[in-house]
Amino acid sequence: MKKIITTLCVLFSVLALSGQSLITGVWNLGTDNTKVEITADSNVCSGAVVASDNTNLKIGTAMLRNLQYVRGTWRGEMYSPKNQKWYPAALEGNGDELEISVKAGLITKTLNWRRD
Repeated sequence: MKKIITTLCVLFSVLALSGQSLITGVWNLGTDNTKVEITADSNVCSGAVVASDNTNLKIGTAMLRNLQYVRGTWRGEMYSPKNQKWYPAALEGNGDELEISVKAGLITKTLNWRRD
């Protein structure tokens, strides 16, 4: 019985970690040739601009912060350069696509990024 429980614990840990790594990498936002790299540090991910043709968006600008994997979804905050504010965001990785839902009050906007 101990072996079964240990095996199940290891299996669930591996599955959880594989789901968590889906969002790391370089993502193309689809506008202005802007690319954001998402990196992991322990159990928290963050993302910053690594390339952009938009002169108002500087390389190194933080776009995502405090992303933590909670119940199958990455949750954290996304920066809006236009409004210069941070908004709650939920991210779901699906292979080469990343769906981001950003909430601003009662309005929710969904963004789709593609892996670069």
